[in-house]
Amino acid sequence: MRRVAAAAVHLLTLLLALAGSSSTWAWGASGHRISALVAEELLSPAARSGITALMGRVDLAADAVVLDQQKDALAQRMPGSRRWHYDAQPLCAADAAAGGHCAGGHCATAQIARHAAVLADTTRSDDSRRFALLVLVHVVADLAQPLHAITHGDGGGNGVAVRYRLPGDRPGRALRSDNLHAAWDSAFVRGAFAKVRDERVVARRLLDGMDAATRTRWAQGSAADWQAESHQLAKARIYAPLYAQFAGLRCPAPHADAARPVVLDDAAVRDAIALVPQQLARAGVRIAAVLNQAFAP
Repeated sequence: MRRVAAAAVHLLTLLLALAGSSSTWAWGASGHRISALVAEELLSPAARSGITALMGRVDLAADAVVLDQQKDALAQRMPGSRRWHYDAQPLCAADAAAGGHCAGGHCATAQIARHAAVLADTTRSDDSRRFALLVLVHVVADLAQPLHAITHGDGGGNGVAVRYRLPGDRPGRALRSDNLHAAWDSAFVRGAFAKVRDERVVARRLLDGMDAATRTRWAQGSAADWQAESHQLAKARIYAPLYAQFAGLRCPAPHADAARPVVLDDAAVRDAIALVPQQLARAGVRIAAVLNQAFAP
């Protein structure tokens, strides 16, 4: 296991030289970079100094996308690592009681705890701690995406085909086609910031929209608390309206319904887009909180 982990660490450490920030809109990478830019502004002096010493620079926006960019290569070296991005607790209580969504510790909450401990341990190798930072900057943000914290027999929305229009789509334009999870990962992020193309400007607006009390409140709690928050948000604001078009939320998970194309009305899309800035800001605050704690004197 140590040889496998060392190989993965070496791979991702080398890739840091290739990772760079970008201000263009890409799919989920944009949300990760925005949250990382928020976090970077909230780093303590000790964390900023520690990251500089460890990484040779402070560029959390670049670090935040490496885990996705190298997902396939990492999975070959560390089986189970694909599941680190999720903590998809089933919506139905009976399914959740059966367990399995975090088998072997391969889920977001377990990996946040594991890698936070590694990053804080100065007796560990620099490569191990660099890898831990890459995991934390990415996975803490994943946990703020509501559909990474839930499933209803549909892979966290990946199995739900949706059609919708974004605000600003020209009249008569064909409805966009996607799956629900992908729409949240990318289209709703673009919709939330359609008039702003510079991710640093977006991050600054998110920071300016938070007061100190909000930042303090969002930074509190554990990864398990953050997962529970996202799970409840997904249940109330995503799944309940979605399944209202059918017979409402019910258990066991309605696999047949989940496979049906669903037209999201304009109100549902506006609600999703309104949630995106809040969740990206929460992610940034929590990334900073985890890093500040790991580098605390």
